Amino acid sequence: MRTILALLLACTLAMAEDCPSCGADTGDNANFCPKCGASLAGAGKAVDDAARAAEESKKEFLASLEALRRAYEEAGQTARAADTESLIRMLEESELGPGGRAGGPVTVKAPGKSIKEANDLFEQAKLYASTVNPVRRRTNLNVAIDKLNDLVTKYPDSDKVVDAWYNLGLLYQDGLVKRYEESIKAYDKVKELDSENSSDSRLRAAQIVDNLGRWQEAYDRYDDVIKHDANSRNVVWAKQRRVQLEPYVK
Repeated sequence: MRTILALLLACTLAMAEDCPSCGADTGDNANFCPKCGASLAGAGKAVDDAARAAEESKKEFLASLEALRRAYEEAGQTARAADTESLIRMLEESELGPGGRAGGPVTVKAPGKSIKEANDLFEQAKLYASTVNPVRRRTNLNVAIDKLNDLVTKYPDSDKVVDAWYNLGLLYQDGLVKRYEESIKAYDKVKELDSENSSDSRLRAAQIVDNLGRWQEAYDRYDDVIKHDANSRNVVWAKQRRVQLEPYVK
């Protein structure tokens, strides 16, 4: 797992736009470093090249993780298999292309109306959640959580509400936050508000409950995944996990 985290950190740091002279964070699309004044004319191409290389490495890394997940599953190490599955999903959802950053809110199509203030809060949350600096990341994730909570509280009619609840689930689940009960509630809220288009929120909630050792609840939640998730891969995974849980449930 240390190797996995090291590779993730390497891919993430490849996306950071730092001054090549002094190492200061220059932000996006800057032509000169705000700290030392050095020209950044050549930095953009270097970042894009690094991003493309990271994207190719990511594809190979995902393939190796899938092989690891299958090995854990075949060995009966279901908790590790579930953790590896979650890591695969996180990487699949991240953006490592040129000009992008890893992490940040995911968009789920949902009903509602466009409200500027809600849209602004969502974009601000996206900015904070996309932090690549490991020193500031924990603080910024919590700021992103506050922004999304403001959104769902103040603008319940916004078309960003389901997006916000889903991303609250992701952020609460993050390894630097670990507010798992709140993550489960957020994913359940996605299902409540938009049951026909709830992405993988059902599966994510079931996996958290499973990892917490609440096997009967997990067993029931996997059944919900089987009945309602449109992703065939999620359904297959849920069926397999239910079979493995059968000796431990009523």
